[in-house]
Amino acid sequence: MATEPQKIKAAFFDIDGTLLSFTTHRLSTGTVEALNRLRDMGIMTFISSGRPQILIPEMPVEFDARITMNGGYVFGPSGVLLDSPIASDEANRWLDFAESHDLCTMLFTADGMAVNKVSPEAMALRDQLEFTMPPLTPIAQMRNSKIYQIIALMPPTMDAEVAQLLPGCRMPRWHHAFTDIVSATNSKAVGMDCLCRHFGIKQNETIAFGDGGNDIEMLRWAGIGVAMGNAADTVKDCADYVTTDVDHEGISNALEGLLFSPTPAVAEQLRLRRQIHTYEELLTDCDDDPAYIARGNGFADAKYSTDFIEGQIASLRQQLTRLGAK
Repeated sequence: MATEPQKIKAAFFDIDGTLLSFTTHRLSTGTVEALNRLRDMGIMTFISSGRPQILIPEMPVEFDARITMNGGYVFGPSGVLLDSPIASDEANRWLDFAESHDLCTMLFTADGMAVNKVSPEAMALRDQLEFTMPPLTPIAQMRNSKIYQIIALMPPTMDAEVAQLLPGCRMPRWHHAFTDIVSATNSKAVGMDCLCRHFGIKQNETIAFGDGGNDIEMLRWAGIGVAMGNAADTVKDCADYVTTDVDHEGISNALEGLLFSPTPAVAEQLRLRRQIHTYEELLTDCDDDPAYIARGNGFADAKYSTDFIEGQIASLRQQLTRLGAK
């Protein structure tokens, strides 16, 4: 027996590991068919990526607008909707740090990119994501640019030091070899909010798909947040639904069960995960967290003991396990 589908008017998609396979670097046939079906249903489709526009490949499907550089630059057919670069003093402090530590760094402007040196890690990243290496540019020439995103090729052990150096930035790391650096005011969720306000779409009328650490805010903000099967556990824990991986039609399978032909099993996973998030909200100060706005959790102001809440979360996770959910 099918269940009634949630009314969805907009779908947001990460690129790497979500739309594009890390193996084939292409959209699967099932993904193309599913996205075209969404558009036939009148549902708007949006890219929501850490990539700048210059690194977004041509795809055999249309999108209504694009969130790029983790929400730093958002644009659609009518032009730029959100323009939020990194503060110049923060960017220059990073360039000083990269130079003093002999780190490879890439910088992205609204329509271009540059790299200060080509390291083995940078070449490996280029090969994994299939993009053209940006032109070599001395750090001195990078200082006058309007920079929206930085790729810092450095190990996770350096993250804390750099975060302290750049208090006006945030560092959504989704790869072991590098981290993105963007303005602290930017995230994919901020880009989603911008587009929803522009097109008159409510928060609970959205669905989002992602797999990386920089997708967490997006999945938590969306009316339905879907984590790919290849996502890390930290990403899956923030999602309302976990689908199969990118190489096994994760997007198509999720849309089939959630929107096209919704089933009781999928609805139950959605219900259980949302209950978990509701209880988790009670354990956290979420007053300033946009992920919890308009989610309709129902008892955010209720008073329960910590032991009771943790017990409820454990019980709900056991039920998810019995459903076979990851």
